[in-house]
Amino acid sequence: MRFFNKHHFSLLLILLLLLSGNNHAKTFVLFTVDVESYSNGNPDAQIWGRFDGIEEEWGITKIMDILDSHGTKGTFYLNVYESAAHGALPIRLAANAIHEQGHDLQLHTHPQPMFGVSVMSKASYEKQVEILSKGIELIHNWTGKPVIAHRAGAFEANLNTVKAVKDSGLSIDSSLGFGSSLAEDIPLSNTVSSIEGVIQLPLTHYNQVKIGNWESKRHVDIEGSTYRELKEILEQATDNGLCSVNILMHSFSLSRYGAPDPDVAERLGRILEYINNNNNLTATTTSDFYKLLQQENICVNEKDFTPTTGLFLTYLRAVEDFDKGHKNIIVAIGTPVVLFLLILFFTFITLRRIRSKSH
Repeated sequence: MRFFNKHHFSLLLILLLLLSGNNHAKTFVLFTVDVESYSNGNPDAQIWGRFDGIEEEWGITKIMDILDSHGTKGTFYLNVYESAAHGALPIRLAANAIHEQGHDLQLHTHPQPMFGVSVMSKASYEKQVEILSKGIELIHNWTGKPVIAHRAGAFEANLNTVKAVKDSGLSIDSSLGFGSSLAEDIPLSNTVSSIEGVIQLPLTHYNQVKIGNWESKRHVDIEGSTYRELKEILEQATDNGLCSVNILMHSFSLSRYGAPDPDVAERLGRILEYINNNNNLTATTTSDFYKLLQQENICVNEKDFTPTTGLFLTYLRAVEDFDKGHKNIIVAIGTPVVLFLLILFFTFITLRRIRSKSH
């Protein structure tokens, strides 16, 4: 009797191909943009990216155009409350521009100008419901769009915020991040979860350095993370089954020191191209991601994972962004100096030992 025929061989071949093939999980990538001005800034510069002597805008319009050029839409969390400080017109125009260009418009809460409360976590539950309801009303009145998601300014939310989000008719909160007040109430995680009946879509964090139990965390940020780091984070996310990577941006991400920052614009374009060329990655919006959560079997039994980029990529970031902050200068110059001193020290110790043995 023949126990192994052509049919069995074909099945075995298929099995081997499946085992040797790419078994990475699909990871959904969200580009989420906090649309706001600085505390004492102005919408022209920080939202629209308009600078004297420069015709092109480097704010939300530029960000949307880059996303669109790669067939991608972003989620724009708009701080409507600064309309009390700067007038409704520039904020309403921003809402309309985002919505009319087909991007995902959601609510960002820096309530100080309108409600006198610095951050959501310092407001009572009742006040938070009032703040959210007003923001939802303004966006709906300006655009006709129903709002489904919220992100607290400075990620300063708490369990009262989550309850207020639910009771205000919203479905998603995206305020969980390391260092936030909410991370004191619920475990910090990169996984999608449900808290108080609200989908918690955390801002993805990673370890730039991990030594033993000590970790130096950082948010995945188009400004603060280099292309190499973003690519490494996305690769680790798919390898380890993270369902989503939530990348932070701001309306002023493409400018620095009152001038355009073409390096960050190029970085955004490169990472979008990388995502489009990777079968394990799909860029989506918060609204579309929510529909997938409702309709399809995704993010089920997702295991928490924190990517780690390591010392080398951290050092390369300091070199690449040398002119963008004193920390980068310290790391870029200090690292080789420290290594040189360590080499001198160990060389000195080694030579002393050799001399002692020779005597």
